Amino acid sequence: MDYAAEKQSLSGERVGFLFFTQNDMPVCVIGQHILDGKMVELDKPLLVMRKQQADGTNNTSYQVECVIKRKLLFHKRSKPIVHYSSKKT
Repeated sequence: MDYAAEKQSLSGERVGFLFFTQNDMPVCVIGQHILDGKMVELDKPLLVMRKQQADGTNNTSYQVECVIKRKLLFHKRSKPIVHYSSKKT
């Protein structure tokens, strides 16, 4: 089976949930796994830029959309979310 033929876009699909605790610690839940993280300052900021071309000319300019100064770091192994049943089968 060729993987490229089966490839589908995940655009707009929800992969998991991201929320912050009362202590501003990020928590990510993906399926049956939970990841605890922390917010880290970047050594060098990153720019998100948009390329703009003027109509009819070869002039190209770039517009800065945002500056990224921090990232969320999830460096520990995920913990499974386990539901125990009180009934024996």
